[in-house]
Amino acid sequence: MPAEFGPSLLVRRLEAALRDIQSSRVQVRRAAARDLSQYIDSSARTRIVGRLEQLAMEDADIEVRVQGVLALADGGAVESVGLLVNLARAGVPRIRQIALLALGELAEPGSAQAVEVALEAVESALPGLRYQGLVTLKNLQQGAVLGLIISKTVDDDSEVRWVAIRLIDELCFPNASRDSISRVLEAWDADNTRKLQSLLEDPDRRVAVAATLLLSRLGVVTAIDKLPTLLSKASHKLDPQDEEAAIEIIGQLGLSHAKPELERRAWRLLWEAPTTWPARVALAQLGDPRARQSILQSLYSNSPLKCARAIEAIGKIGLEEGRARLQHLLANPAGYDVETIRTALDRLNSAKQPR
Repeated sequence: MPAEFGPSLLVRRLEAALRDIQSSRVQVRRAAARDLSQYIDSSARTRIVGRLEQLAMEDADIEVRVQGVLALADGGAVESVGLLVNLARAGVPRIRQIALLALGELAEPGSAQAVEVALEAVESALPGLRYQGLVTLKNLQQGAVLGLIISKTVDDDSEVRWVAIRLIDELCFPNASRDSISRVLEAWDADNTRKLQSLLEDPDRRVAVAATLLLSRLGVVTAIDKLPTLLSKASHKLDPQDEEAAIEIIGQLGLSHAKPELERRAWRLLWEAPTTWPARVALAQLGDPRARQSILQSLYSNSPLKCARAIEAIGKIGLEEGRARLQHLLANPAGYDVETIRTALDRLNSAKQPR
């Protein structure tokens, strides 16, 4: 019976990692640091956290120190926040950046020390620290730092501008539901839109694409007009995440003139690509009969993956023909997520109510 050997194997692996953390070989120490993260939440927590902290502060190899910090973050070592604040404040930029990343995961939201060191990083002369400082602030203070993040969309470094736009998008649109978008548009300051519009022509394409997606969600016509072009064959290839976002926005906004670009992705000859399903959902939102039928077929599929993705899509596009199947699945979930099914049904109910 394998279970009999579990505890002893666990101890042996832990002891081996603690031994290897002292190896003279850099690669061994790096691997051992990564391994130790999985043992932090155990009876040996104090010992492991102490060794990782020592590693993060003192090892001669920068990447070993980095792995030590990441292991503390991955293992949830909240007791190390004070040390991480110190590491983020002074020393080698690479360590400072990773310590900021860890603070974003481990520090309590609004933690004064963590927020202070992140604010210092945002004003650093080093782009990498400004970048990570913004991400950490967003994690710790959420909407309270929206104005500061917007101010960094004119940073000299394109990566900082890009991450600022992405963070604004995440803060304003944590989910893509129609109601959440409406709430953002009601509260959004028009001055913010004007500040961001110049980024549509940013010399860095990633920045321009990110700005196009954000401003499209905010209803800016000049940005919306660019969406079909982003998806065209003549355009530069998009990052997969950006391509999917553009497809989703086109479906939400009902941009029928973008239909050819959606069809090119939805009905591939051989196999599905990552954007095939999002394109079908977007087409269904445009009222395309073939796409709507495809989603209904997936809802009745014996494939758990196809059925699961169709459950969410049915509610998203308000496909009333799927209600009976959703009700059946709610009564007989058979491994499907009940909350997702309920959410889909709630969306169908909301779609039926007069606005």
